[in-house]
Amino acid sequence: MRWASAPAGVVAAVVDRRLLAGLAGVVTLAVAQSVWSRCAPIPAKQLGLRQMALGLALVAVTAVGVLW
Repeated sequence: MRWASAPAGVVAAVVDRRLLAGLAGVVTLAVAQSVWSRCAPIPAKQLGLRQMALGLALVAVTAVGVLW
């Protein structure tokens, strides 16, 4: 059931083109997280800063896609 909302998100992005930037950002973020999870662990502070930066970048990409 964890993938239940994925098709709805793709359908929403196809229906409303403004959401495509956000969809691309989420997919990119998921791939990056998958790659990083296979690497050696990093300090918690560094991980937290990385997560915060990625989250803010995702918000910015989504906002640009919606406003553009």
